[in-house]
Amino acid sequence: MACLVADGSCLPPVIMTDDRKCPRIQLEDASVLRVNSSRAASIDNMIRWIDEISPYLHDEPYLLMDPHKSRFNERVQEELENLGVTILTFPPGTGKVLDPVDNSFNAPVKHFYYTQPRNTHTEMLQAIRNSYYQPTDESVRRYWASTGYTTNRDLNAVVKSLAMRGWGKGAIPQEQQREYVQMYENWKRQSRLLNQKQVLPKEPPHALSPTQLDAKYWRHYQFV
Repeated sequence: MACLVADGSCLPPVIMTDDRKCPRIQLEDASVLRVNSSRAASIDNMIRWIDEISPYLHDEPYLLMDPHKSRFNERVQEELENLGVTILTFPPGTGKVLDPVDNSFNAPVKHFYYTQPRNTHTEMLQAIRNSYYQPTDESVRRYWASTGYTTNRDLNAVVKSLAMRGWGKGAIPQEQQREYVQMYENWKRQSRLLNQKQVLPKEPPHALSPTQLDAKYWRHYQFV
């Protein structure tokens, strides 16, 4: 499980395996957990992930996640809220375009992974760990900026650019792109109001108006 911070850093990866033949090893700046199943997200896996990364959640961060049911279970939400974490989801239906892990981070990580020796369990785990840390801090900040979360860039330009790479490369019609832009604008407005604990005014702020969710003020985590 990957967790990127908008300042360019990454929380230590949590590697989950259900292979009982896998040796118990310790990796620098990474955790290896044995789980019942690593092939699909589960509530139990989420709880164990939270336990592993809880030392890094002391500053009341915002956690941006996809809306999978394992993330928005009552147990999971309670665990995160007890740690002072505020949960946000991607704009509805736009994760495959606006997720900086899917459209940017995964490509260099997978490319480096396949260049590493992977003949044993230990080598495979070490390759996962090394690949995770391949993107530089500057690259991670750029991934966030390209998705529009940390900039005031025009959202039409953001969605158009992202639609031409990653999961949606060349496959998103103009009409659907416009729907993504509208959902993103609404999401940014509502996220700002949540962040600032404001009552919804008669005239909501414009989607591009500066707030604590933009630019240098954004220090929120993103999980996939």
